Amino acid sequence: MSLAQVSFKTHPRLKDKALEKTARDGITLKALLIMAMRAYVADELEIGVRQKGETPSPYLLQAMKEAEEDLKKGMASPAFDNADDALHWLHRKRRSYAGTI
Repeated sequence: MSLAQVSFKTHPRLKDKALEKTARDGITLKALLIMAMRAYVADELEIGVRQKGETPSPYLLQAMKEAEEDLKKGMASPAFDNADDALHWLHRKRRSYAGTI
């Protein structure tokens, strides 16, 4: 198997701190970077900005999980351009669910 080398420059203090943290976590810096690349490529790593200490509550995490499941089942509403379209969609859904209750 052919391998490629990835090389980049970073601040020495950042590298040292990363090495210390990975050692505490029981992995190598190389392993961390490979895991991060794999997760990123598999769309399992989100890149974004979040305020320090901003952590979703268990309630919000559960609601997000349920919303994702609803979306997969086709039970989530689409985006609407106006209120009339939204009401029309709701009325159709109500009629389609009426026979299942």
